[in-house]
Amino acid sequence: MSSSPSSTLNRSRAGFTLVELLVVIAIIGVLVALLLPAVQAAREAARRSTCVNNLKQIALATQVYHDTHNEFPIGHTTDSAVKANDGPGWSWGAWILPQMEQGAAFSQIDFDEYCCVENPTTPGQIQNVALIKTPLPFFICPTDGAPPVSRTPGQVAGSVVEMATTSYAGNGGSFDDSHYNQDGDDRANGIFMRHRLPTVAGTTRSSKRLKEIVDGTTNTILVTESAWDVSYSDESIGEFVGRKRWYGSGAGSNRMINEGVASMNPPNSAPNATIRRAAASMHPGGVNFAMVDGSVHFITEDIESTNRTWTQRNTPNPEDPYDSARSGLAYGVYQRLWSRADEQLVGDF
Repeated sequence: MSSSPSSTLNRSRAGFTLVELLVVIAIIGVLVALLLPAVQAAREAARRSTCVNNLKQIALATQVYHDTHNEFPIGHTTDSAVKANDGPGWSWGAWILPQMEQGAAFSQIDFDEYCCVENPTTPGQIQNVALIKTPLPFFICPTDGAPPVSRTPGQVAGSVVEMATTSYAGNGGSFDDSHYNQDGDDRANGIFMRHRLPTVAGTTRSSKRLKEIVDGTTNTILVTESAWDVSYSDESIGEFVGRKRWYGSGAGSNRMINEGVASMNPPNSAPNATIRRAAASMHPGGVNFAMVDGSVHFITEDIESTNRTWTQRNTPNPEDPYDSARSGLAYGVYQRLWSRADEQLVGDF
């Protein structure tokens, strides 16, 4: 029995032609190209929201600490004369662990022992070495490229210490933070100060109190993002105060926001320094900051700022556009946010 012309025609259209298939693939490709940026933006928004929540929790924990002790946590403890001026130590990140619902971890710290012994022998040293390798999620921004645990050169030649990382740093003050460890007029003007134990030679510097933040808690930075600098290998991280570790971390405004992160070079540090402590993030366009009052602000990279260093603070710098426009005024809005008591108006940020 022969087929009718209509049935033959129907059989011939049972599949796609090559042209139709290519058109469908092209349409799908266009849809993916249109949707992918939206999906990526949604993911980044979720990561940024987590980062903001982390900073809020850290700021709240710091406030609770102040309510309990009538002062902010110390910026960094030095536990031996050998490590009086450099080397990692216990910082504000360790002291607020109970307020972050990490009382069990806090109870394991032996503050009488060095945090980062290469070859631990005493029970306290063994506990500390195990603890500093423990990543704490609330100290990590999901957008940051930091490894959970880094490998850092130890004090003993050829040794390596494993340390859990952080995305956040405390306010060490305006300008070159080498003055974190100075006295008098040269003393840093941030929130977190270095503190020497009684057994260590030198001045013991007290923690700061709310009454000393005369510029106002809404206008003073407490904690900032300080993203992992991926231009450096784990083995080349600077040791001073353990800049990228949750148990020892501080920052200052001697560098612009995100300098050295967007381009990966140069490092976020003062000239000739072995540390990197600028505010930085992998979020597009700026950085999240927690203020002393607990609020969190996303401050953009184009905030009004000076390039002046500490040594230039009283001398106009003709090469600095900020200075030339303002007759040598030392502070930009950005620097004012880092200072707790400069008594200058902040302006919009």
